[in-house]
Amino acid sequence: MKNIMCQCGNEAERDGYSNIEIEDGFICIKGYAYCECGNSYKFEDLYKVDFDKPFDTIIE
Repeated sequence: MKNIMCQCGNEAERDGYSNIEIEDGFICIKGYAYCECGNSYKFEDLYKVDFDKPFDTIIE
């Protein structure tokens, strides 16, 4: 999971997730991040998964 840096120089804090999609061997987690200065950002994290093998995924 990559940090989201705000234009003001602070790190924006992720506020959970709004959507999870599974397609083409990827899990895509979408959501929003907010900075204390008031800016907000959309984020999208992609995780490659081999669905033919057992796996453990922790979503923070």
